[in-house]
Amino acid sequence: MTSKRSLFVLASGVTVAIAALIPALSQSQEEKPDPGAGALEQLSLRVEMYDLPAAEALRIQQDVSIQPDQTEAVEEILEMVEAGEAAFVTSAPLIARNGNRAKFEDVEVVPVIVDFTWNEEAKELVPKFADRVAGTVFEVDPKVSDDGETLDINFALEHHTGKPVTETILVPLGDSEKSREVSVTRFFMKKVTTRLLIKPGASALIGAFEIPDSETSSGEDAVPDPKRLAFLRVEVQSIGGK
Repeated sequence: MTSKRSLFVLASGVTVAIAALIPALSQSQEEKPDPGAGALEQLSLRVEMYDLPAAEALRIQQDVSIQPDQTEAVEEILEMVEAGEAAFVTSAPLIARNGNRAKFEDVEVVPVIVDFTWNEEAKELVPKFADRVAGTVFEVDPKVSDDGETLDINFALEHHTGKPVTETILVPLGDSEKSREVSVTRFFMKKVTTRLLIKPGASALIGAFEIPDSETSSGEDAVPDPKRLAFLRVEVQSIGGK
């Protein structure tokens, strides 16, 4: 007895037996996990920055160099903050889905001169402006590793340790011996781009930054000869599930 099979003809002329595909499709559907059976995961990430005396900052860097979890160092710094021996500067918090990029920005837009053109008729330089940002930018691609216990964090951090400063420079005017005073903007930008492994709930030292003299304060509460340390802390949040 001859069995009947339904056929489907693709636009390219290739013939596919649907009857042969149905068991495979059914098996594939059976193997898909129930969305409600397991919890969805997202990551809570936070960069914290503190100003410490340079000698203390160096000691902490040396102490944590071989420690995979540096939370004790953060707790020590918080005690120094309570005692007035260090200062909390800022934090950059982010919530990101597992495997999805997220970005934090706390910045101000600063118009700056990026180039000049020479106006031959007016015999003068014409500035060209563009916008730049100053502040803190934290961008991350977080992922829970296959072992389910290690976090693979690929991130970039840009942080300005001081406000932009406007300075005046002399720019030569063409082939003549004359010069013109031009205002330019100087930024105090620090950048960290790296990829690291970390356990949930752990902290990692990710940056040690110099601070410009213009940003150092004086007085009883001032941190002497400060150095800025940046720590990353990561937690895993489980959403839903049975």
